[in-house]
Amino acid sequence: MADALVSVVLEQLSSIIAQEVQQESRAKAVEGRIHQTLDGSAERLANDTTSGSSSDASPPNLTRSQAYRDL
Repeated sequence: MADALVSVVLEQLSSIIAQEVQQESRAKAVEGRIHQTLDGSAERLANDTTSGSSSDASPPNLTRSQAYRDL
C-alpha cells in the first residue's frame, strides 16, 4: 500500500516538474524573441539616425511654419 502511494506521489511530482520545465522553456523563448525584436529596433533606429533618414513626416531643415504651411 505504501509503495503504491509513493509511486502515485512520485508520478504527480514528475508531472509537475515537467510542466514547470516546459513553462520555463516557453518563457525563455518569448524573452529571447523580445530581445531580438528590441535589438532589431535599436539597430534600425541607429541606422536611421546615422544615415540621416527619419520617420518624421516633415522634411528636415524646415522651420515649423514651413513644414505646416501646406496643411
